[in-house]
Amino acid sequence: MKNQVRLQVLLFALLVTHSGFVWAHTGIPLLSYYAIYSILLVIPIIAAESFVLMSRVSVSVLGAIGTMTIANIASTAAGILIVIGTILDPIALYLIDFDFPEGTIADLATLALLIPFYFLSVWIETRVVGWRIPSADQVVLKNTIQLANKVSYFMFAIFLISRIVKGRIVNGFFLP
Repeated sequence: MKNQVRLQVLLFALLVTHSGFVWAHTGIPLLSYYAIYSILLVIPIIAAESFVLMSRVSVSVLGAIGTMTIANIASTAAGILIVIGTILDPIALYLIDFDFPEGTIADLATLALLIPFYFLSVWIETRVVGWRIPSADQVVLKNTIQLANKVSYFMFAIFLISRIVKGRIVNGFFLP
């Protein structure tokens, strides 16, 4: 288990520190046209994660909503800082041609970036929820946060996949 955590931390650190092409072309779309969708999804995400928390940990409805709101604010703030950091990364600045990817390329890059952001979100939210509910069993709490984030990241993935399919249909990709 420790080796798996170390591998996840190493992969995330490599992805953050060695920006490369994907980061250079994804940071600005993540902050621009995905930001409004993230804001619109925040209420259903907090609702879904609160429901998962209530179903597995003894906590009230308002306690779950408040806890998951704080946890999501913390993980979102960390994600925004990482995205801003990648935009300011010298390697990324060198690679950015300021012709930002439209449609499918940005959606695919963002879909790939959901993986490291999922792990970051689980790590941060587990600590925030553990701080807010110290009486909860830590193993149960971690499993609960993982499940809650699988639900919320599934929402993001469905949104991105539907944008990819819609873009391909509009551009005639599926036509004979």
